[in-house]
Formats: sequence, structure tokens, C-alpha cells
Amino acid sequence: MKQKLIALFLIVVMAASALTVAGLATTTAVAATTPTQMTLTASTTTVNIGEQFSLTAKLTRTDDNAPLAGKAVDIWWTHPNGQISVLGGGTTHSDGHFTLPVSWATAGKPTFHASFGGDSQYARSTSHTLTMTVNKLVPTLTLAALQYQPPYGYSFSGKLTYSGQGVVGAVTLWQVDSSGKSVKVGTVNTHSDGGYKIAYNIPTTGTYRFYATYPGSSMYASAQTHSIAA
Repeated sequence: MKQKLIALFLIVVMAASALTVAGLATTTAVAATTPTQMTLTASTTTVNIGEQFSLTAKLTRTDDNAPLAGKAVDIWWTHPNGQISVLGGGTTHSDGHFTLPVSWATAGKPTFHASFGGDSQYARSTSHTLTMTVNKLVPTLTLAALQYQPPYGYSFSGKLTYSGQGVVGAVTLWQVDSSGKSVKVGTVNTHSDGGYKIAYNIPTTGTYRFYATYPGSSMYASAQTHSIAA
């Protein structure tokens, strides 16, 4: 009798173990997800600093290219050191699109990509990298000469502007002699309206030409005037 009870106990334990294993197998099984495709496009690939453009992510099914709506997507920026950070994110519309308005504050070639993290029904996907070209702003530099003390005293003046607004920066006046050699006359900083003035006494008689230059900055490109006679 004792042996029969032991045998029955072993059968019950084995059966319980089998049910537990079967339950684990059932709970850990993962259904296959539908593959997706992510693309990223830009309204333009070349802009100036501060000029707005749009980045548009599109999420579709891979099998039939049908758009996926209501899915959370992110648009990422790759830093110059290789690190990435989220530029913005949102939910796709009925056409599978999510559009992010962007403006860039520094010149260069920033790169972006879009991603979908996946869910219980659809697999994650990442777009190819998109590279933008962001150019510096191109200012306008002018130069005029006014003889104020004949025969050698001159006042050179002009403006450094962008879209009619003054640009503050260092402007250098150059003298070109008859041999074509450029000699630095002097450098001044422009005022808030972009205006500047440099007084100069030409040391000897002769034919001279003058021009002005601006070296540029992180925001503005370099600029140079045409040469003028004095």
C-alpha cells in the first residue's frame, strides 16, 4: 500500500511539472510582427542659418507599402562627435507622415534620421541618414571715399549689412599701390547699424586703389568690396 501511494505521488508531481513547463512555453511565445519601413525626406537640402525647413518621416508596411497611422516616431540629430539626440517626435497621420519644422543656428552639414520603436503588431524600423547643408549668411559690404583734406587726406566709410540690417564686426581697409601690393591701412568695428569710418592720409602722390574686407564669423560669411580709386 505504501509503495502505491509513493508511485501515485510521483505521477502527480510529474504531471504538475509538465503543466508548469507547458504554461511557461505558452506565456513566453511571441507572435511575429509585421515588418515596417521608415523614410525621411526634407523640404529642401540646402538652407541658410535660421531659415526654416521641414523634415518628414513616413512609416509604411514593408509588404504592401500601406501607410501606418497613429504610430509614435522620432527624428534624431547626429552631433559632430557622433552622439545622437532626439530633435522631435510625434504621431503619424493617416498617410503615415509626421512632419517636423526645423531651423538651424550653425553652418555645416548636420545629419538626421527617423525611427519607429515598434509595437506588439509592427516591427521597429529606422530610415537612412539625411544630410542637410546649412550655409552662413552672406552680408553686403560697401566702401566710399571722401577727400576731406586735399591733396592726401581721405575719409573712407561704408556699411556691413544683411537684408538691410546692420552687422557688427571688424572691417579692414586695404591700400593697393601701383605694383598691385596690398597694404593694411587699419581695422575698425562697425556700429550697430553696420556703419564704419576710417580716416587715412595717403603718404605720397601716386595712383592708389582701396578696398575693404570682412573676415566673417560663425554666422556670417566673409565679404569684400570692389576696389575704388583715391
